[in-house]
Amino acid sequence: MSATIGSEARLPWFAPIEDGDAYRRAGGRRAYNARRTLAREARLRRIVEALHRIPRSPTSFHFIPWGLQKKLADRLGVHPGTISRDLEALRAEANAARWAEA
Repeated sequence: MSATIGSEARLPWFAPIEDGDAYRRAGGRRAYNARRTLAREARLRRIVEALHRIPRSPTSFHFIPWGLQKKLADRLGVHPGTISRDLEALRAEANAARWAEA
């Protein structure tokens, strides 16, 4: 039931593993996720900085000029869908802050 990739045999996903291996995997996942979180926070900061440079009225936070998402994605080296999700998260955060003030 084990698969072979190259010359390395892999155990099935349900096979028990040693504690040390499990701890190493968990540590690797934590480090990987921490890097992704830091990258996302840096990307969000750059998106907010770009949005602040756009001349618009203070009430039009949700207006994003045509093509800006693509330009940001190209500049930041991510897929436009990533920028779209980031903008949605920023909108949700702004709405939550607005409701908290009321």
